[in-house]
Amino acid sequence: MKNNVYINVGTYVYPMRFSLGASKAIAEKFGSLKDMGEAMKDGASEGGTEAIIWILETLIRQGCAYKKLFEPNIPYPEDARYNEAGYILPTEEEMLVGVDMNGDVVEKIMEVISGHSKAETKIKEKGQDDKIKKIETM
Repeated sequence: MKNNVYINVGTYVYPMRFSLGASKAIAEKFGSLKDMGEAMKDGASEGGTEAIIWILETLIRQGCAYKKLFEPNIPYPEDARYNEAGYILPTEEEMLVGVDMNGDVVEKIMEVISGHSKAETKIKEKGQDDKIKKIETM
C-alpha cells in the first residue's frame, strides 16, 4: 500500500489518505467512486468546486487521523501546521483560497484514491480447499 499523498493548502502541507472511512463517506455523498469522478469533472462550476473541496477535506481529515493514530513518532514535514494534538486542519476558507484549481488537485485526489484502493486478497472458495481465488478490490 502506498504512503500518504501530500497536498499544499496555502503555505502548509497536509497528508491525504483513502481509507475505509473515506470510502464510506464518498459512497454516502456520491453513491460511488464513478459518481464522485463525474461530480469533479467540471471543477470550474460551483458543483464541481464544492465536490473537489469536500473530497479534499475528507481525504485530508483521514490522512491527519492516520498520522496521529499510526505514525505518531514520525516527524511532521517542515511546512506542516500542527500542535501537540496533531495536525491543525485547514478551514473551509483556507481550502477555498489556498488550493489552486489546476489539474494538480484532481491528479492528487486520483493519486491517493488509486494508490490506496487496489488490494489483492486471497480467499478459499467454500468447499474447494485446494482452490484459491485472487480478488482485486477497487
